[in-house]
Amino acid sequence: MPRRITSSGSDQPAMASPTMGTGAPQIGIATRSSIDYRPIMPSDLEDLQRMHEELFPIRYESDFFLNVVHSRGIISWAAVDLNASGLQGGKIVGFVTARVVSAKESEAADLLGYELSPSEKSLVYVLTLGVAKPYRNLGLGRRHLYLAPYQHT
Repeated sequence: MPRRITSSGSDQPAMASPTMGTGAPQIGIATRSSIDYRPIMPSDLEDLQRMHEELFPIRYESDFFLNVVHSRGIISWAAVDLNASGLQGGKIVGFVTARVVSAKESEAADLLGYELSPSEKSLVYVLTLGVAKPYRNLGLGRRHLYLAPYQHT
């Protein structure tokens, strides 16, 4: 069963009810309680492409998006507004895409100036991170950085 992580950091089945805390003030068009996090799915392809076009000055190739939505070597999470009108499952309002790389294959030792210990076996490389303008300052980007290393199944 796909996994979904809520703002409290707990790992819950995707069928679990979403939660972002209680008593969150209205900020912009959404509250923290209306935002949930889930893996990006193939049905998100068009929304993900549109958001990348809106947020970034460079164009990504279609292979990148296909790899993201099919989890081919890329970990991805979406923030969705569950209160978005007329959209079953919510509207994507933020995302993170990341790749886990071996520390030995990276330049980390050179950049950090020290030898990596055997326990430091992998690094998370954030490929893209974006939040739609009306949803900024709600902590979505910070939450995505927390979720980036977690592989979903």
